Amino acid sequence: MKSRLYFATTALLLSLPGSLLASELELSFKNPLLDLSLDYRLQGDFTDNDLAQTIDSSLRSQEINDLLRVDAVLEADSVVKILGESYHHRLTSAFTRPVTQYADINLEYQYILDKPSAFAMEQQITGYALGLDGSLIDGRLSFHSDYGQTVYDTSHTVKLLNFNSRYRIWSDMHIDLSGAVRQQYPWNDAGTAQEERRYGVGLHWSPSRDYAFSVELDGLEDTREQHSVSHGSGRITWTPQSYWQLELSYDTQLAGDMQSLMLHARLDLGSG
Repeated sequence: MKSRLYFATTALLLSLPGSLLASELELSFKNPLLDLSLDYRLQGDFTDNDLAQTIDSSLRSQEINDLLRVDAVLEADSVVKILGESYHHRLTSAFTRPVTQYADINLEYQYILDKPSAFAMEQQITGYALGLDGSLIDGRLSFHSDYGQTVYDTSHTVKLLNFNSRYRIWSDMHIDLSGAVRQQYPWNDAGTAQEERRYGVGLHWSPSRDYAFSVELDGLEDTREQHSVSHGSGRITWTPQSYWQLELSYDTQLAGDMQSLMLHARLDLGSG
């Protein structure tokens, strides 16, 4: 089993009278069993109390991934403002695994410890997301969906459901569908939940390399604000040459009287 160890560092820079400091250290260890990388940076300005150290790291094992037929990774990053007494630590674990020949499942867990300033309280944030990616009908239909929940310590909980899909009618025409539901609950599920719903549909057609047409409709419903908004748009793009393009677009807010018609022109004059 062959192993490789990489080590790199940058020079320490000190600039006066601004007292700017910058230093970086990179460490990487790799073999078929273990792949580890670590990046450490120290930079900032002493005079502005803006000195921060940043650590980014990742860990994966190709042999274990191949054995379990997954793509798993563990990542950690940290930012500490030394003089400002604030920090942001995050730990993320994620893996992807095929469930059928048509779809992959994704699972991610995240833990965050955050203190934005010296006077702010420390907050713990935990969350997970479960996703599904796939394609059907010989790849003509592709889709992505995910459901996640994030708990903000003793503040509130957010649940989010997303869905996106694309169906290719012909090689030059496709339809996009999307939707999302976001729910926010007070801590300990006390009180009324706030819900926001979004949806979108679009038709895109490029009959030739010179022309492109698109029509889109999207909407938003918000129970907190007790209002809903629908928006429609259309675009025609003409590109007779690679160096110039004309685009005519029309936008309207369906629930009101807001409308716009715009003509956009692009001309590439070259580098000269």
